[in-house]
Order: sequence, then C-alpha cells, then structure tokens
Amino acid sequence: FAWNNLALAELRDLNRHRTGNRFTPLIQAGFYLPPEIDRAPHAALLADQLELTRALLERSSPAYVYSLLLGAQTPFEHSTHADKFIYEAELRTGLGAHFRYAGHLSAALHAFFAQVPEARDWVVEGTAEPE
Repeated sequence: FAWNNLALAELRDLNRHRTGNRFTPLIQAGFYLPPEIDRAPHAALLADQLELTRALLERSSPAYVYSLLLGAQTPFEHSTHADKFIYEAELRTGLGAHFRYAGHLSAALHAFFAQVPEARDWVVEGTAEPE
C-alpha cells in the first residue's frame, strides 16, 4: 500500500516496528496543518522552508532532508504480507488509534477488501474511538 501525502511525523511513527519493506523519496509533496489551524500566520515560515529546500535540492545537497518540517508530506510505500497488513490495519484503526493513522489505514483496508472481498468476514476495522 502507498500514500502520496504522509506527514513526516506520521511516517516516523508508522515506520517503527513494522515488517515488510518501506520506502519514501523524502521529497516534499505538501504540508499538513489541521483544518482548524489558519495557514496565513504560518505562510512566511512555509515559504522560507520551501525556498531553503529548493535551494538545497538544486545543489544536490543531501542536507535537504534536514529542511523538512514534521508536517512536510511525502510519498510513502509499504510492501508487506497480507497477515502483517491486517494486523497493522486492525491496530491502527482500533481503540485509541490516532485519527490520521486510522484514516490512512482505513483507506488502505478498503482497497484491500476490493482485491480480497472474502477478507471482510474476518478482518475487524476499528473506529479509532478515544480510550
């Protein structure tokens, strides 16, 4: 499964303790701010960060990754076996799951169900209700 807009903060957590292969090019493809946060007060910071990142990339500097903020979104790919994916999807959509993880894993789980419809009977998708 893959996402084209996973924030670095989420990637950092999802990348831990998981089986399979994970890949991200660490190229910024957007920036996540919660809907209730007004982007306007942060526009100058985000513009400066974008300018710095572009300048470092134009120089082919590997240091560009240090210009990425935790809200920077990047493509993320994760290949794994079905049993490990099901475990992760149930865990990340279950009780107390972070709403962003739950949204990402719910979408991936629905794509999985489209390919393996018989799995619906034995895979439990949670509702990410708070503990």
